[in-house]
Amino acid sequence: MNHYLIDYENVKVDYIKNLPGTKEGDEVVIFYSEQCKNIALEAVESLLKRNLKLLCCKVVTGTKNALDFQLASYLGYLLGKDTGNAKYHIVSNDKGFDCLCDYWKNQGKSVDRICASGSVQPVQEKVNANIDGNDQQNSESGTKKKKGKVLEHDMATVEEIKSVLSIDDNPEDVLLIFNQYKTKQAICNGLSKKYKDSKKASAIYKKLKPLLKKKHKT
Repeated sequence: MNHYLIDYENVKVDYIKNLPGTKEGDEVVIFYSEQCKNIALEAVESLLKRNLKLLCCKVVTGTKNALDFQLASYLGYLLGKDTGNAKYHIVSNDKGFDCLCDYWKNQGKSVDRICASGSVQPVQEKVNANIDGNDQQNSESGTKKKKGKVLEHDMATVEEIKSVLSIDDNPEDVLLIFNQYKTKQAICNGLSKKYKDSKKASAIYKKLKPLLKKKHKT
């Protein structure tokens, strides 16, 4: 039996709808939060048509990485009661889960992370993204997908970020997100992922608006 634990803050609906490798009787658990709570009915219907066991778990947010912690906790619960040869797949683009997979692999358990591209990230075989912003190399096809680079004159300095944010807003962390992405939507999504608190992320984004315009974020 396969268990698919889905980080819905980090995976697109279309990928869930066409979740590969599943077979009848497998369990799919979707972890979602207040900031990512809508899912297309056709995605749900697609999973149910394959006779998969579907469970949706709403994450209690308010702390950083709340979804990650609760997904990891549920994985431990499943492993604790497993008496067979089940396989566990964390469906997420968040590479932070790799250390969790490594730990359970060392305990003799079948746990891996599946990217939204469909590639499995095995233990000790991960390829680091290079400093130009290239995505992680696809472990199956050997191809690389490149992100559009942010032009130097569209990057902010830490002084510019600090001029619109308070010290409690963690300006150094916000600077990394701001300079990583070219679009307003990508920056907004990056803030939401970072803070796991929609109100805090929204408040920071509003403060950044003048700088977003100045730096030509589309």
